[in-house]
Amino acid sequence: MTTKVGIYKCRSGTQTKWRVRWFGRFDPQTGTQKRYSRSFDRKTDAEKFQKSKDNQFGEGLKRDPSHETLQGYAERWLQYRVNFGGFKPATSLAYRESFDRLYDFFGPDRLLRTIDQREVMEFLSSLRPKNAKRLEPLSNWAKHRVLRECSCLFGTAVKDGILPANYFAGVTKPKLPETEWYYLKPDEFHRVLAVTPTLREKLLYVLAYTAGLRKNEALSLYWTNIDFDKGEIKIVNRPASKTYPPFHVKDCEARTIPLPSFTVDLLSQLHVEAEEGVPFVVLDGKRPARIQAKW
Repeated sequence: MTTKVGIYKCRSGTQTKWRVRWFGRFDPQTGTQKRYSRSFDRKTDAEKFQKSKDNQFGEGLKRDPSHETLQGYAERWLQYRVNFGGFKPATSLAYRESFDRLYDFFGPDRLLRTIDQREVMEFLSSLRPKNAKRLEPLSNWAKHRVLRECSCLFGTAVKDGILPANYFAGVTKPKLPETEWYYLKPDEFHRVLAVTPTLREKLLYVLAYTAGLRKNEALSLYWTNIDFDKGEIKIVNRPASKTYPPFHVKDCEARTIPLPSFTVDLLSQLHVEAEEGVPFVVLDGKRPARIQAKW
């Protein structure tokens, strides 16, 4: 198999061109290699390109240009991570949100190999909350997550020989504020639940721990937001009614959250005990009446 990347002097009309040629992988069925080339006006540019190609092939870049589309490759990558990489539903959902941002910016059918560093910088600069009315950029936490998840995808594409480099890897990560948070381990969380006196209080903690709900989202949650058959919670904007005030999602980003069976079981238990005419999941007693009075 011919692996040489060569430079050849050639004539194009009245001009002299410098052409860099290289061969693709050997096809045992045809017994041939496909030939590729690129022309330059200056020899120095051709030599730089030749050296770059030699280095890329040496680092594992495929000799034949890949025809993988952005969406096709990303969806297979994510499915593999779910099936064999241990991705939990919440993790898969977070990656899918980041990949949807890639599809919206580059287009789902864009050839993955044609995305370059300049376009990656433009993509990161364009990140905004998913609401056309909000012009401010994403928070540093959200930027950090998108950068990390896209970097994982492009890093694998480099290992597969599709891309010459991971253009997300060298980007300076946004500075995150220092926190004094303590992350509860599962066994520690269950010890907290063991001493929590009521089912409603337990469910408030469980919704925060297993579904990532903010306090206001959990307290404002309606039973109609829960799909017991699919095991999902839908966090969406809710208009005002004659009885209760509206609910607005923070950052205006509606989302659907898959739930573990443990959380669904607790919700089912509480649903049996739910007061008739009260739409709230967590609130009980006089609290809904107080909300009505204020509204």
